[in-house]
Amino acid sequence: MAARDFVEWCQDLPEAAVQLLDSELDVAGSPTLTAMRGRDRRQLLALLRRGRIQSEREWHMVNGVLADTADKTLSAIQRKRASQLLREYEALRGPKST
Repeated sequence: MAARDFVEWCQDLPEAAVQLLDSELDVAGSPTLTAMRGRDRRQLLALLRRGRIQSEREWHMVNGVLADTADKTLSAIQRKRASQLLREYEALRGPKST
């Protein structure tokens, strides 16, 4: 969860800052922010294809993307589908507090 929090915390960084952070993480032998963002995007798209949120971790991922109205990860249609999946998960599991 800490890595996901880190990625979310960095969502508004300017591109130059992302590049600097990526190079510092790479030198330290850690995954770069760009790589972590790419992994999160692939997981999110796979979840949408699957058509179901399976865990609280996935709920947090979807909720985080939807909460950021400036996020361009998803198209309008994908955002609508993600919102629907979030509602379905919450109906089965009950709403989560963040």
